[in-house]
Amino acid sequence: MEDASIAKYREEFAKAESAIRYADYSINILSSDTSESKSEEDGFTERVKGVTTGIVVPAINELRYSAKHFSDYIGDEKNIEDLRRAIRHCYRARYDALRATALFLIRNFRDFLEDYRMLPLADIVGIDDHQIVVENTLELLCKQGDTEDECIRLQKSINILSPFFKRYTAHRNDLNNKLLLLEMKRQSYTTWIVGIICLIVGFALNHFF
Repeated sequence: MEDASIAKYREEFAKAESAIRYADYSINILSSDTSESKSEEDGFTERVKGVTTGIVVPAINELRYSAKHFSDYIGDEKNIEDLRRAIRHCYRARYDALRATALFLIRNFRDFLEDYRMLPLADIVGIDDHQIVVENTLELLCKQGDTEDECIRLQKSINILSPFFKRYTAHRNDLNNKLLLLEMKRQSYTTWIVGIICLIVGFALNHFF
């Protein structure tokens, strides 16, 4: 049976608080780094900033539930189940904070793939392996998240996702330039085709009329 003591509760409450601060700080820092890599004109900056709004609310709510159960336990120390529930809510708060960070990294990676779907991305080292990590992390996020082991596993996934986030984000400026060139070529090709059609139509009109 899991350790259910006031010392354990204090330990897990502190870990949950630390995870909340980590989520808030890391996501805002990563958002700032990402926003600088792409102009605000295409709405990307606002999209990224919007992700950070209210990221820790579920985790804070879990800590509130935890405090409620702990206060019930203090009122009746014979009811050890309230203390166990308080500790589980601490795990859940910690997990929810880490989950916010993981989901931010996953959403951003999928946005990255969508933004540059017209370009080959194979030259970005590790992108295929990163896709596997993303899928494994999504599977992990389906868990309840109220144990130490689940929190540790999710933190390990974040430790892998974060460095690659910075790596592929650094490619945005170069990829934006490639997209611009691709669009210019497409427009040039379209203009060329339209020009030929106009010449053919003009020749036909002059010939028959």
